[in-house]
Amino acid sequence: MHLIVFGLALLGAVGWRCGWRSRHQGDWSQRWMSTWQALVLPPLWLLSTAIAILFMGWQGTMFHVAVSAWGYVIAAIFWAIALLLVLIASIQAWQTHQQICRHPLRNVAGTPIRLLPVSLPFAAQIGFWSPDLAVSQGLLDCLTRPQIEAVLAHERAHHYYRDTFWFFWWGWLRRLTSWLPRTELLWQELLLLRELRADAWAARQVDPLLLAESLLEVVQAPMLLADDRCAAFADCQTPQRFAARIEALIAGDWTSGVGTRQPWRWLTWGLAIAPFALILWHH
Repeated sequence: MHLIVFGLALLGAVGWRCGWRSRHQGDWSQRWMSTWQALVLPPLWLLSTAIAILFMGWQGTMFHVAVSAWGYVIAAIFWAIALLLVLIASIQAWQTHQQICRHPLRNVAGTPIRLLPVSLPFAAQIGFWSPDLAVSQGLLDCLTRPQIEAVLAHERAHHYYRDTFWFFWWGWLRRLTSWLPRTELLWQELLLLRELRADAWAARQVDPLLLAESLLEVVQAPMLLADDRCAAFADCQTPQRFAARIEALIAGDWTSGVGTRQPWRWLTWGLAIAPFALILWHH
């Protein structure tokens, strides 16, 4: 019976992913919500189902059907892989942050930064809940003072939204369920929305056109680091993502409601832990 339960959770995860559609038009807040739900909720279903199975054990009955050890073993393997992946990601993130912390701390335009002795223009928040802002000497050399302030405003937005924290966990779920449909498509969409949100937050403090000019200058250089461990200003790995950011800054059509708290978002977490209710039917 446990094997059937896990199989049903897997079918639900695949069905949710297949039902997702990218929204290039319409309300930006709904686009953000639907994207991260489609990325995060299916893995959480599988994880909570596996926890419920492990809690119930391999003996007893459910709905008057005997449970077997196979479902228990699969749940244990799934969680072992999940814990291994998060351990590897945590070690890599810690090592990267330690490398950044070796560089001198400077104050630029009232913002503390870690100055990297690199000629390529680069700026990124690197860390976990309280990341460090790493800025290369190359960026300070190639941009004007107002452009540097625009870049720093963008990076402060990543710190405000705790993007390095949330995308660490979302990146873990992405790697855990990379075999599910549309995982990479959802990830790229969420990265774009993250950058658009940071651009919009910065555009309320600096001239949006100045921010677009800074992006044009910096995006031509290759990325020093582009993964879950950082939130970089020039995170434009595809021409489409770069064009979308420039168009949004010029048009000024990005609303400030992206990522805001909504009463019904708790329904998402309710669905994520719903498999725990299966424990009530185990005897």
